[in-house]
Amino acid sequence: MVHLGNCMGLTYTDKILKANARSRNNKERISGFIEEVKKLSRLIKDALASLVYVKDVLEANEQRITKLTEEKAAVAVLQVKRDTEASQWIAELRVAQETSERTITRQRSKIEELVASLQTMQWELGVA
Repeated sequence: MVHLGNCMGLTYTDKILKANARSRNNKERISGFIEEVKKLSRLIKDALASLVYVKDVLEANEQRITKLTEEKAAVAVLQVKRDTEASQWIAELRVAQETSERTITRQRSKIEELVASLQTMQWELGVA
């Protein structure tokens, strides 16, 4: 073996062995780094898939909420329409009832007048 200066205490072979060891160590660290990158890549893909799923669920929920809101608004419109029609019907019934009561009162008055008239006739004829 050739000695390249004993003052440094290392032979040429020692230097090569150290360089090889550093190279092996670097390769192992690079391999470990590559494995970590692959793991992170899988985690990112899983997270992305989860986000896509959550986005789809949120969109579906938004559509359901929109549909329910539209249905509720339609029901409210129908209820207002029904209530309005019922109010109109009740008002018409009240008018009809008042008209009937006035008619009955007029007819009762006429009947009372006729009864009074008949009683007067009977009295005049001496039938009473």
